[in-house]
Amino acid sequence: MGVFDIEDIGKERKAIVKNSRNCTTCRECLRHGELSDKIDLGKLKDVFEFTVESLGMYKPEEIVT
Repeated sequence: MGVFDIEDIGKERKAIVKNSRNCTTCRECLRHGELSDKIDLGKLKDVFEFTVESLGMYKPEEIVT
């Protein structure tokens, strides 16, 4: 799904989040792969992601302001 990327840091391989918006919480990353024991799908309680779409003369930046 393109959510994670693998980085080689010294002798250790590490999974990093490359694109969190691609995550569908299917948990497939926990079922397969060598890094499944190193992935934590916990939630951040103080982080919100949302998208603003506009259908008229206002740009999304103007609506949020």
